[in-house]
Amino acid sequence: MSRAVSLATLLATVRRRSDTIGQTLRHPDADVIADINASWQALREKVSEAGSGFYLKATTKTAMTAGAASNCNWGTLTLPSDCARVYGVDLYVTSTDVRCLRPASWAERNSFSNVFGANVGMPVAFALMTPGTESTTSVTAGTLAVFPAPDQAYQHVIWYVPIWADISSSNTTHVFDCLAGFDDWVAWDVTIKIRSRDGDLQGGLASAMAERDRTWAERIQPACRFNRAAPGRRVDMAAINRRAAYNPYYRTR
Repeated sequence: MSRAVSLATLLATVRRRSDTIGQTLRHPDADVIADINASWQALREKVSEAGSGFYLKATTKTAMTAGAASNCNWGTLTLPSDCARVYGVDLYVTSTDVRCLRPASWAERNSFSNVFGANVGMPVAFALMTPGTESTTSVTAGTLAVFPAPDQAYQHVIWYVPIWADISSSNTTHVFDCLAGFDDWVAWDVTIKIRSRDGDLQGGLASAMAERDRTWAERIQPACRFNRAAPGRRVDMAAINRRAAYNPYYRTR
């Protein structure tokens, strides 16, 4: 299960594996810790992409704005200000009927309508419109598009990985909540960055990459899989889409 690993411990592991013990001029602690923070954020997203909910955060259930955005065939949802990446959207048809919107590509944005050609209905998919807008020293919240545009103010929840708040070099007692292999993956990933920065003069870049990939495949990826009491069942999306073509309310074309 999870265990707490301090920044000081992780920093020492990186220096040992990268053979940079005492090399604080070429590789200051602050630089190595910056790489540790970046690798930890990357790992949080990587395990989420592998199907794990370890680091996912849910928004408060909120009502959508009914109707299409101006001159568009879709509705919009505002992303949380601390959102790094979206991994799911739940739509509440009723308080007990909850459905997952499927991710769609932006190329599909005009592909949803009902049989009468209207661009509103119960949303079935979502796509990222913008991750945010830069405004001098800050970035405003991003936007998701939902297809088709909602015909009513459905309640919804967005599941996402929040932005990692970097740990400063002065706070080495701060801990990372690590499952088996998480700290190893981060240590090897930072070692790769250090080796690359040095032009791999001492060698070892390839072996560090191999160790990181082995840690992922043998220790972390299995932990991201869900335990099941029975074998999983493949969802036949082609059959679902064929049935949707005869839906009297909406279809995808």
